[in-house]
Amino acid sequence: DLEISKTVSNSSPIQGEAISYTVTVVNPGESIASGVKVTDQLPSGVTFTSALPSQGTYNSSSGIWNIGTLAEGDTTTVTLTINAVINNGTLGNTIINYASITALNETDPELNNNSASAGVTVVPESADIEVDIAVSNSSPIEGEFIDYTISVTNNGPQAVENLSVIAQVP
Repeated sequence: DLEISKTVSNSSPIQGEAISYTVTVVNPGESIASGVKVTDQLPSGVTFTSALPSQGTYNSSSGIWNIGTLAEGDTTTVTLTINAVINNGTLGNTIINYASITALNETDPELNNNSASAGVTVVPESADIEVDIAVSNSSPIEGEFIDYTISVTNNGPQAVENLSVIAQVP
């Protein structure tokens, strides 16, 4: 009784950002599973960069992860991490990546858990602007000069152009 699950490292990436899909296969059944293959072909909108299977091999051209044999029991888990980059021109798109168990020499009594998906929605680039104000003397006497210092910091991740800060002196 093979089971598959899939997650993604960031479900709201920006164009050009790297993401990772993780596919997990477990054999909680009472007998070994042999000839196990999973198909996980990346969808359009993402570009493959690398893959790391904990067992077996992954062919990025065909999308086939050849796992081989899985021992029985809940603790027998294998993973495949597929690294990819979000393509330009995908802003606002939802991109869903599917993975399915497509080969097994034995009979799987429960087929409802043999496929999984993970999706991302490509969001606009953003910046995290922080504005701080400090005063040279917080308890001045009447007629005394004080200085205000305004600091603006972009905590990223994107650059900002044409930023304006309006500060009104009380």
